[in-house]
Amino acid sequence: MKKSDLSKAELHQQAEAKLIERKKKTGPLPETEKDTRRLVHELQVNQIELEIQNEELVQARAEAEESYRQYTDLYDFAPVGYFTLAQDGTISRVNLAGATLLGVEHGKLVKRRLGLFVSCESRPAFSDFLESLLSGEGKKICEVTLLKNRDEPFWARLEATCFEGGDECHAVMVDITERVQAEEELLVTQEALEAANLKLQIALTREKQLAHTDVLTGIHNRRYLFELAGHEFEIATRYQQPLSVIMFDLDHFKEVNDSFGHAAGDQILQLVTQAASKELRSADVIGRYGGEEFVIVLPMTNAQQALPLAERIRLGVAAIRVPTEKGDASVTLSLGIVELIHGAQSAQTRSAEDLIRRADEAMYAAKQAGRNRTEIGE
Repeated sequence: MKKSDLSKAELHQQAEAKLIERKKKTGPLPETEKDTRRLVHELQVNQIELEIQNEELVQARAEAEESYRQYTDLYDFAPVGYFTLAQDGTISRVNLAGATLLGVEHGKLVKRRLGLFVSCESRPAFSDFLESLLSGEGKKICEVTLLKNRDEPFWARLEATCFEGGDECHAVMVDITERVQAEEELLVTQEALEAANLKLQIALTREKQLAHTDVLTGIHNRRYLFELAGHEFEIATRYQQPLSVIMFDLDHFKEVNDSFGHAAGDQILQLVTQAASKELRSADVIGRYGGEEFVIVLPMTNAQQALPLAERIRLGVAAIRVPTEKGDASVTLSLGIVELIHGAQSAQTRSAEDLIRRADEAMYAAKQAGRNRTEIGE
């Protein structure tokens, strides 16, 4: 039990015990009247009680001074800045860490406004922070750019509390510059990675497109043409739907290259594919079969429905003229059409390749019949 916890009875008991010890050392008092002896005894006890109480006060003062010293050490040498702010943001108290963060001597900070050390871009946020604090809504947090010695910027996190009805706010300040810089570097790295990933995706898309596309004409190449044709053949076969194929070839194309040059021939190939493509639906498939031969796959279309389309393409190509130094280059088309036959008659067409082979035979029949015409095959 501490001395400060002694009750009045215990204090009196201790004083009595000490008085007995003193009397043993000094000897008994001379015989006097009974009342006088009792009065002397009480005075002696009171004196000892005062001595005990004085000892308690001395010890309590020493403990208080030690506690204050420890508190001062904790406050001043804490790793974060502590501030006490008036309602207008004036600093009424600050520890050494806070003064170091702001780059100003401890004594010169008191009675100065903390807002003077806030950068211009952070002042609106800081004003809102102070205003919300004074509303007495509990702890508030903000991150602002401060100016050390009003010159060197650094990022700081402020956490403050202003109790309802209080005249002061208690704030903690932490330097978060390294964290903010790390976040900014991470953001830059992330943006760079996203840009690189987008570039890679574009490159992959382009590579995929190139893998499916004929470089000269921009339509599907032979490999991808067969892949798409096979897909449409499976659907038409499964659901017993109409499906037609047109194959066309440029008549006497070798003579065009020999007479007007390969540059004119390439231009004609491009114009032919453009003329054909503009006549097609979005569901139709066109691809370069090889050289000057092309294939069109027409879902949900029979041969009779495909014939007007083939004729529009033939007439459109016949009107093409490519000016050259040796005159205008032009071509005509020979086209063959076949449709997928379902049921017992479909034995000769077991795949998309079979359907294209039959279209090739119909196209050959058109050439045999004089070229620049369309034939429907069996």
